[in-house]
Amino acid sequence: MWYLLLAALCTFLTYFHFKVFALYNIATLPALLTNYVVCVIAGLLFFPIESWESLLHKDWLYWAGLLGALFILHYLLLIYATARVGLAIITIASKVSFTLPVVISLVYIPSVYKTLSWLNYTGVVLSVIAVLFISIQRKSGNESTLFKLSSLRWAWVVFLVGGGIDTLINFINYRYLSEETEVSFPIATFAFALLTGVVATGVKHSFLSGFGQVVLLKSCLGGVSLGVVNFFSFYFILKALRYFQHQGSLVFPLLNILVILLIAGISKWGFREKLSRLNFLGIALALLSLLFIAL
Repeated sequence: MWYLLLAALCTFLTYFHFKVFALYNIATLPALLTNYVVCVIAGLLFFPIESWESLLHKDWLYWAGLLGALFILHYLLLIYATARVGLAIITIASKVSFTLPVVISLVYIPSVYKTLSWLNYTGVVLSVIAVLFISIQRKSGNESTLFKLSSLRWAWVVFLVGGGIDTLINFINYRYLSEETEVSFPIATFAFALLTGVVATGVKHSFLSGFGQVVLLKSCLGGVSLGVVNFFSFYFILKALRYFQHQGSLVFPLLNILVILLIAGISKWGFREKLSRLNFLGIALALLSLLFIAL
């Protein structure tokens, strides 16, 4: 249970960093790549690997490469969308995406996960409605609630990418990982994420072009802080899945309930973001959907 609580705390802190980056105009690309450098270093410092050559023969190496590429895409999406739509809307849409790996696990791995019930189906439908309601924002002034297509678009993109990543983590953890490789796999994944980020953005553009020394220092410091919590978020999720015997249908709902509560609280009372009644209804439906799917 402690692994689950620590995973929720670290996951929340990763999203908290994205909002801080936007508030203090911290350049996201150098911070993001610095984050992955620190992820690899943190993994090696806390959990040394005996031989890098041994990683080349792991049957999950290609999966680590794919997951690393998805990581860089996902975090770029989160940073971009959070700054434009809002912390609560994007992060809650991201965490509601857990319904995708839960449903896929329930359908395609019947020997491990419970059979889908009408409550599970209801939970999936409610999660979709919740994403729609969370994406509805109120304009400033006395104008009425407005359905913003841009919010809906970004919410659904984050939903699908985040759900795909969670599905892949659940599959790899169940099919390929052992207790001994739960450390080396995250290190390899973050190394691939760093490589993908450098190739996709270019080292010169990411670290030097358009950034002064002060801005670059802020980005690197932000990336260091993000990298530590990011590594342990991934590590504790893997440990929680093993503790609950790979029952992703239990781990992901509980994890997301905790994260959503933390996110909604800090958005409302920490950053003073205004949530409409429909947003609150969407949050309530999201929590209800988590409960229905976990039953």
